[in-house]
Amino acid sequence: MIKREHLKGFKSDIRSEVLAQLKSDKVDQEKLNNLFNEKEASFREMHVFLVLKFAEFQAILTREQRSKLAEIIEKHHPRFGHGGYVH
Repeated sequence: MIKREHLKGFKSDIRSEVLAQLKSDKVDQEKLNNLFNEKEASFREMHVFLVLKFAEFQAILTREQRSKLAEIIEKHHPRFGHGGYVH
């Protein structure tokens, strides 16, 4: 749960800082670069955690369960079956 909340703040923090920079007389490039570097490091950490948890979850499923879950995802979330994420 903490990890999910952390992800929610990812875009919000960047959006807030970009808006603040937009309203200022001059963009503080160092501050923005530092923020992006922090978020990128945090995202890398999160991505490693998510891949680990996905692998653990997938390992406990039977072949039939994996197939059924894949079918459900393809049926209800077509973007998974069409080569990419569409936002």
